[in-house]
Amino acid sequence: MVRDAERELPGGQRARRRVPGPFARTYPLAPAVDEVVAAIAERRRRVAYPKWFLKLLPVRQAFGAKLLEREAAKEVPEAEREYARAIAERGASAAAATERTRELAGL
Repeated sequence: MVRDAERELPGGQRARRRVPGPFARTYPLAPAVDEVVAAIAERRRRVAYPKWFLKLLPVRQAFGAKLLEREAAKEVPEAEREYARAIAERGASAAAATERTRELAGL
């Protein structure tokens, strides 16, 4: 899904390039699903895969949101222009979902 989105959706690759180090990595789905299932069974309040991400949540909450909002605000105008171009070229449903997603949804 991630690779399809990067390839087909407006701004997918650009957004990925801006994400630092381990956050830009694509992690395998199966262990993430196992972690979600275990968290539900254990009634945990939080779940993350990889687990080390949970340790970063307090840092993100302390100052990360403002920094991320500032950076995102710089990117939004260009992302909106790219999306408008994609809608004009391919239509709204094609611009909003990958080909595989549209296939699975029967669109």
